[in-house]
Amino acid sequence: MSSSTSLAPMPFLRSMTSQPIIVKTKWGQQFTGTLVSCDNHMNIQLAGCVEHSGTEPTALESVVIRCNNVLYIRQVPPTVDDPATLLVPA
Repeated sequence: MSSSTSLAPMPFLRSMTSQPIIVKTKWGQQFTGTLVSCDNHMNIQLAGCVEHSGTEPTALESVVIRCNNVLYIRQVPPTVDDPATLLVPA
C-alpha cells in the first residue's frame, strides 16, 4: 500500500484566499477568479471572475457559488500571467 498525505479541504481552501483559483461546477461551467471568501459549508465568493461556459468567456464582477454545485476547486498555477485566459479542458 502506498503512503499518501491528505489535506483537509477547509484549511487548504482558506489558504487560497486572495489568490486566483478555478472552480468547475457539476453543470459544466468554469469560473476563474480571485477567492474572496468561503464559509464553513464551502460556499465560495469570487471577485474579478470570468465564466467559461460557452464559446465566449463572460467577465463578471463578483460571483457566489453554492457548495453543492462545486465539482472541484483548483489553484491557478503561478506561471500563468492572466488567469482569466486559462481554460481547463472538460
